[in-house]
This record gives sequence, structure tokens and C-alpha cells, in this order.
Amino acid sequence: MKRVFIGLENINPDSLIGARKRQNKITDYRQMLLAWKKVGIVTYCGYILGFPNDTPESINRDIEVIKKDCRLTCLNSFI
Repeated sequence: MKRVFIGLENINPDSLIGARKRQNKITDYRQMLLAWKKVGIVTYCGYILGFPNDTPESINRDIEVIKKDCRLTCLNSFI
């Protein structure tokens, strides 16, 4: 495997509950993504913006968390 795509969708718990996406947990994704990165696999994720609870501030905060904690190669945003 050389690269992996994950539908990260969103990391904001309020947004995920509103979208009925209770299975998406940043802690689970973080472990997988860091393990793949460690062995040189390109990681990229899809990220959904615009859930009812999203604000410009919460989106910026969540993206900073993703940048710091998940170390992705690429994050694709969708509205």
C-alpha cells in the first residue's frame, strides 16, 4: 500500500452528533494515521465543512487540531 484515503468527515463532536456520525472518533483516526505515516504511506482525508454547529472559529480550531495531531499528507474539504 502506498496511500490511503479516509472519510474523516469532521472531528467536532457536536457536528458529528447532528449528522448521526457517532462512529467517527478522532482518537481512533489519529492512531491509524500516525502509524501509516510512520511507514511512509501517503495519507489523505475528506473533511466536511458546513454542519449546523460549524462556525468559522470552530472550523479553524478543528483544522489546527488535525494539522497538529494527525499529520496528514492532504486534507480535502467538502461543503
